[in-house]
Amino acid sequence: MKMSYSILSIIGILVVAVMFSGCFVPYSFQPSYHKFKKMCELDPEIYQFNGGKIDEEYYNKVLKYFDTSLDKLDWEYIQENLFFNDSKQYVYQFKKYDDRITIISNMFFKDKNATKDNIRKIGFYANWRDLRPFPAGNEGTGFYLSGSRIDCSYFHKEIE
Repeated sequence: MKMSYSILSIIGILVVAVMFSGCFVPYSFQPSYHKFKKMCELDPEIYQFNGGKIDEEYYNKVLKYFDTSLDKLDWEYIQENLFFNDSKQYVYQFKKYDDRITIISNMFFKDKNATKDNIRKIGFYANWRDLRPFPAGNEGTGFYLSGSRIDCSYFHKEIE
């Protein structure tokens, strides 16, 4: 009888350990993290460090994440939704949420005309939310998700 209780105890401990292992899964085992890291290759600093040029090819690589390209953009729509930001620049913003990843790209224009030939630059920003389940309540009666956000600057140390 004592043998069966010790086996049940071990099984119980293993079940609890597996349940809480999600709290401490390293980034390297999380698929969304690898997807985010791949996206960060388009961070302008990282992209240029790896020999890339900020040109039309780069713009299309960024726009691909928004399911479009320079040739497919609706320039009339962009013109209608252009805004003048605090830095006194004309900008159109693309934004997309994909699970735990947020990507934003700002297309800056030389003046108030939104055309392919008038692009000054395209900015790229991505962040990844490190969500982890933790016990909630005084008795551990539930779980809540906790975590922070990291952006592509997390990988800048690799280029220094």
